[in-house]
Amino acid sequence: MNFLRSFRNDLMGLRKYYNFSQWIMRLVLFTYILIVYGERLKYLDVNSEYFILAVIYTIFGFLVIIGGFSRTSELTRLSSIIMLITVVAHTAASFFIFRNFDEAFAARLLFIGILLYFATVSKRSDYYWRSKYERRDLDMEEMVQNPKEKEMDQ
Repeated sequence: MNFLRSFRNDLMGLRKYYNFSQWIMRLVLFTYILIVYGERLKYLDVNSEYFILAVIYTIFGFLVIIGGFSRTSELTRLSSIIMLITVVAHTAASFFIFRNFDEAFAARLLFIGILLYFATVSKRSDYYWRSKYERRDLDMEEMVQNPKEKEMDQ
């Protein structure tokens, strides 16, 4: 049991890299979008559904990165939900057309998993955010969203 306890204590130090890992995941997500869909952006074909998908993924992937700089997580969550709906529809349509499980299908499933993470995590419920900023008498995200109401209550 001492081994497990010491291993757990060693892993507690990884918590400080949580914010870094979120940024790496944001950048890898955007890099994936640029690698997979960047070629389609070169050819300005508005009638192509792949061009429209590439534009949607690129714009909202960039907004996921921009949302990391904001105090609240609403921009990240909204853009990842829109991308999530788009990629689920795209994956379902391509599966019904081709009916196979290939590496593109697996890559889209991983894409869906990352988008689900960003859609469900918020700075209010995030463990790192709470441990760093939460006080019993102060709700940081509500104070940022409604600063006038919090000042009136006090």
